[in-house]
Amino acid sequence: MNKLKWINISGVSGSGKDTVIDKTLEEFEEKNGYWVSENTNTIVVKLIPETTRDKRTNEIDGLSYHFVDENVFEKKTNNNLEDFVIRTGAKHTIIEPDGSETIKEDKYAYNMKETKNQILNLQALNPDKNIIVYSIVDVDGMKAQKEWLKKYGENTIEYKSEMIIACDEKDKNNLNRKSQKELKNYFEDKNNQIKIIQENTNRMKQRGSENIESLKFRLEHGIKQLEEISKYDDVIINQYNNLEKAVETLKTFWGIEEKEKNLVLGE
Repeated sequence: MNKLKWINISGVSGSGKDTVIDKTLEEFEEKNGYWVSENTNTIVVKLIPETTRDKRTNEIDGLSYHFVDENVFEKKTNNNLEDFVIRTGAKHTIIEPDGSETIKEDKYAYNMKETKNQILNLQALNPDKNIIVYSIVDVDGMKAQKEWLKKYGENTIEYKSEMIIACDEKDKNNLNRKSQKELKNYFEDKNNQIKIIQENTNRMKQRGSENIESLKFRLEHGIKQLEEISKYDDVIINQYNNLEKAVETLKTFWGIEEKEKNLVLGE
């Protein structure tokens, strides 16, 4: 039976993690909600969380997230930590009809038990294929999912965590040439953390998709993630004019390899 992997992907806002993953899966065929590659003997599954936050213009319900209101969220999860990993996100100020202000906090729920059973069934039905489930989370979500898998997971599931970090086109600091140890040491430096966060924040400002509140949250949240970069297994550099390099690195870490071509000798 081939490998079964559970992979957490994190990245500072604006790092292009969705772009890297989408580009990686371009070579796969979507079948019944999974991504399948016969050429690499691989099936990829995305763990899609429930969330109470508002949907953005580029997001698709059921593919990016399952968007639900607070009542549905609470009823479905019911604080059930044996089935779900539940996380909180950004806070927003809501102006009520009477002019008063209410603080709303985004919530996310990852159905771990359902996803675990799903990939175990996939593995049983496809014993010749590697099964990969990935989940996009922040550092707290990564630690929570890792802890859940230790408690409720299976010995056959291999766990990995990866941080995707964007750098500018010129890559003046030669990040793409550094070893994993050198990358982690580099981003543990406070000055380097601030520099990367500022670059990503400037890109988000140019996109115009964030308000002042959300930009502040993302700035603080980004610093927190980089401060704990040593807890990740792998670091992937996404250079803005070299997406292919990030994709190849991701494939290597995920173990996605083309099957050896059969050689035909003579006739």
